Amino acid sequence: MAATSIPQGDWQRLGDLLISRRVELGYQERSAWCKATGLNYKTVTDIELAKRSNFGPQMLAKIELAYQWEPGSIKRVLQGGPPVPRRTEERDADRYPEGVGGDPFLEYIWDYPEASDLERRTAVRAVQELRRAALDAAREALETGVIRLRQAE
Repeated sequence: MAATSIPQGDWQRLGDLLISRRVELGYQERSAWCKATGLNYKTVTDIELAKRSNFGPQMLAKIELAYQWEPGSIKRVLQGGPPVPRRTEERDADRYPEGVGGDPFLEYIWDYPEASDLERRTAVRAVQELRRAALDAAREALETGVIRLRQAE
């Protein structure tokens, strides 16, 4: 969804639901939540307290992931509906292809609402290949004591 298609809706209601969800997930303190999720403290404060509504689709997707809501939940809340909590781990196994489930970064890529199936698969494969290359380079450096810089092809 483009930033202009995000409904204006009830941001205060959204903020209240986000705070309740954060507490439900075991985080009374916003600072501890931000540290655990990697979200910016000001961003979390702004959305939970409805201080602003100009969040882009990528940020909203990150927020949904951190609060363990299904993609599109924020839009549903702003349109008057309920958020949809993410599925349990048992059900996640069916949701993600092999090698994606259980990896928060790859799950984020897979759940990105505007990506096509081809884009998801390509992005996941690229990240997996980059990780393998980085591990191989690190192993080689440890074994040989030499760090080689490879030029992009």
